[in-house]
Amino acid sequence: MKTEPTMNRRRGRGEGSIKQRADGRWEARLDFGCVDGKRKQKSLYGRTRKEAADNLRKAQQQLEEGTLLLDERMTVGDWLAHWIDVVLTNRVENGVLSESTYYSYADTVRLHLKPSLGNYRLSKLTAAHVDAFIASKRSNYSKNSQRIMRSTLRKALNDAIKAGHLIRNVVDTSEPVKVSRRAQSFLTVDEAQRLLAAASGNRLAALYVVVLSLGLRKGEALALRWEDLDLDAGTVIIRRSLKRLRNRPLADGSYPDGRKTRLVSGSPKTENSWRTLNLPERVVAALRGHRRRQAAERLAADAWADDGLVFTTPVGSPIDPANFGKYLSAVAERAGLGHCNPHRLRHSAATILLAAGVPLHEVADVLGDTQEVAKTVYGHLTSERRRAAAVAMGDALWGQPAS
Repeated sequence: MKTEPTMNRRRGRGEGSIKQRADGRWEARLDFGCVDGKRKQKSLYGRTRKEAADNLRKAQQQLEEGTLLLDERMTVGDWLAHWIDVVLTNRVENGVLSESTYYSYADTVRLHLKPSLGNYRLSKLTAAHVDAFIASKRSNYSKNSQRIMRSTLRKALNDAIKAGHLIRNVVDTSEPVKVSRRAQSFLTVDEAQRLLAAASGNRLAALYVVVLSLGLRKGEALALRWEDLDLDAGTVIIRRSLKRLRNRPLADGSYPDGRKTRLVSGSPKTENSWRTLNLPERVVAALRGHRRRQAAERLAADAWADDGLVFTTPVGSPIDPANFGKYLSAVAERAGLGHCNPHRLRHSAATILLAAGVPLHEVADVLGDTQEVAKTVYGHLTSERRRAAAVAMGDALWGQPAS
């Protein structure tokens, strides 16, 4: 009678084996399959074969439920340190992650996640721990700050799963932080006119005109170069953004040029941010006047840092985005509008365009947002237009406006 030849077969995910060790204990091995390109196994022990088999069955059930951790000794703090120092650093060096995003994650980990959650074992972290952590931040931090903390932890744990240290992300089952993205503050047409009147004669008057008229992000406006503008055609190409980034310390602890930060002109925020816009005639006129003013400043300056920027300091160097906020707030105070930041002008541009009847998808194109984001942030501002449409439909069908 022929017998089938015995074939070597690698165990599949969730399968296991049991054998007795030289010290008399029984060892059960649970196979996780291939994780992050490597085969992973976990050993479970028992004084008897039955005890080892029971531990194996329990681990198999936890694996199936997504609650089994591959490395039970690792703490949340251990992983977060590795995530920042290795995983995210590699992504920055490979151009996958921007430096500003890296430092945002690093700050959130250093200031919030590690102090509150770092001592927990990854195997013991639960959704309840995450909920308690967010609850502890409610009295001192905004909803958006809480959302950033939670989403940063979620990203870190997702990478722990990819690295084979976790099976399930407990943040996914924690309570979400709901943040309204609707525009909270914007200028009316009358207020916008007052702001521009207060800025009249200011050396940066054209900057306020451009940001308010086009809804540019402050970094986009400050990175504009004259080569991006075609004043005869009345167009501008948005393809850069000015940001302040941290410098990494050298081996001796000092910083390049003795500075902890630097200004960098890089790519815009998103792919949608690359766009060509048409300039209103008054914006073209303001920019022509600004170019004449800048030429006079260049002649008067002892030295001029000529990078071709449209908006500069009196010596031609880039304007720090933080300083732009201070300049704008001072102008707004003179106009009797109280404190005003550059993003408020961006919101105002969107609301003025919508009030003028410009379709939402076209407003999204102007602002360099997706239509989904524009709808989330500004969708409530179209209610008047929706009511007008209902009136028009009632009049068309029944000869009278809708009540």
